[in-house]
Amino acid sequence: MYRDIATRFGIPAGNIRVLKDSDATAANIVRALRGWLREGVRSDDLVMFAFSGHGTRVRDSDGDEPDGLDEALVPHDSTMRDRTSYNLVIDDQLHALLAANPSRRLISFIDSCHSRSVATRAVLEPNELGVTEVQARFHAWDTVPEANVLEGVELDATRSVDTTQQGYLALSAAQDEQFSYGSAKGGIFTLSVYRQIQDMTDAG
Repeated sequence: MYRDIATRFGIPAGNIRVLKDSDATAANIVRALRGWLREGVRSDDLVMFAFSGHGTRVRDSDGDEPDGLDEALVPHDSTMRDRTSYNLVIDDQLHALLAANPSRRLISFIDSCHSRSVATRAVLEPNELGVTEVQARFHAWDTVPEANVLEGVELDATRSVDTTQQGYLALSAAQDEQFSYGSAKGGIFTLSVYRQIQDMTDAG
C-alpha cells in the first residue's frame, strides 16, 4: 500500500525501497534513513518515509518528555535483556534522522502505537474496510525498560522537523498514550489512509 502511495505521489518505482520482515532491523532502518534516503536528494525533491508495525514506550533518557517516556518504533530484531531494550528506534533518533534530510518536502506515515499523532486520526470504522478482527500493535515489555540508543545517530538535529515547518507533513496513527490497531489486511490507519489517497488521486 505504501509503495502504491509513493507511486501515486509521483515517486519513481526505482526510488522506492522497502524493508520487510527480517530485513527491517533497527540497523537497516537507520542505515536507510541516514544514507540511502538522503543520497542525491535535493531540497525540492519529495521524500517519503513510512513505518507500519509495532510501537512501544521506554524510559526517557534525556529528560525531554513530560511523562518520562520515549515513544519508539519496534523493528524486527528488537529485544530486551536485563531491563534494557535493544534495537529500538526511539522518537528522538527518528526526529534527528528525518531532520538531517536535505529535502524541504518531507512526508512521513507512522502506523504504530504511541506514534505521536500530528494530524486527525482516521475516522473509518473497521467494518467499512472489510475488517472483522483487529488487535493492538503495542509491544509490551514485562517492565518499562531503559533504551539502549543505537550508535551512530547524531541526536542534534540540523534543523527543526515539526508540524509548524512548511513542507513537512507527518501522519500518525495514535497519540502518545494511544494504541493503533492492525488486522490480517493491514493496519487500520494504513488501510484508511490508503483508501482516501486512492479516492483523491483517482479523482485527479
